[in-house]
Amino acid sequence: MLQLSFSGRLYHLLNQSITFTSGGAEFYQFFVNDSAVTAATTDSIFTTTSLSNHSIVYVVGSNPCSTPDTSEPMVIDVITPPVVSAGPDTSIALGQSVELHGVASGDW
Repeated sequence: MLQLSFSGRLYHLLNQSITFTSGGAEFYQFFVNDSAVTAATTDSIFTTTSLSNHSIVYVVGSNPCSTPDTSEPMVIDVITPPVVSAGPDTSIALGQSVELHGVASGDW
């Protein structure tokens, strides 16, 4: 049976590298959302930084004189890192207290 694994988490940060590794075949062709992203080669590793949210990744492996095999698909959730702000710049004197009005956006 053709295997597919990856380094990282199921929740992946936007524009960060993620590497998929397969095994159990001689030739490998990787797909993202049903589009081939590599040619069929002996390279069992696929690295990308361009996944979108809910990308479906799988690999088709083949050996000479046998029927190609398809891995189970992996759904990768890609999240946007948060943008955090503590509010406008504020100057205070030593010993004074300050109240910050922070906001955050993103998928966290």
